[in-house]
Amino acid sequence: SIVPSPCPRQVLVDVSELVQRDSRSGIQRVVRATLHEWLRNTPTGYRIEPVYATEGEPGYRYARRFVLSSLGCPDNVLRDDPVSYRAGDHFIGLDLQPAVVPAQREYFRAMRRAGVDVRFVVYDLLPIHLPHCFFEGAAATMQAWLDVVGESDGVIAISRSVAQEFREWFERRGTPLPPAFKTDWFHLG
Repeated sequence: SIVPSPCPRQVLVDVSELVQRDSRSGIQRVVRATLHEWLRNTPTGYRIEPVYATEGEPGYRYARRFVLSSLGCPDNVLRDDPVSYRAGDHFIGLDLQPAVVPAQREYFRAMRRAGVDVRFVVYDLLPIHLPHCFFEGAAATMQAWLDVVGESDGVIAISRSVAQEFREWFERRGTPLPPAFKTDWFHLG
């Protein structure tokens, strides 16, 4: 018989934008909906843990006050302690954080060395392909984000075409992705 693990594995879900300032973009709608669904339907053996980071402080923190507040509960019952992780845990960069993620590069490297699977959701590469449609410096900011993402265990793109664009962008740059890098995709909705 299989004995369940006394400590479920964590799925650390980055919700940094929602915690700091909900810009109410399409990405944040996806983040809220996906997080809500994962919290309601957590796979057996896992614990969904929303987390956040900032540019100025190294490391991620549990977003417990944010979760309590979003549930309409008093948010002063729990603290946003620093994340504690172990081998077998997963980190999902669900929220787009093009400034925070590069600032946390060493943290992601430490997580991976400890055996945490680190992956990011890629929504599009529009700031790279259409820089004239975005604020000045958006393409460089996105490129810095992609550089860190390319060091992770993989990406989950929002479509097959975005997954293909992601791989082609690295190929054109001449920056090979690690051999074990996984490129997956899913349908929004």
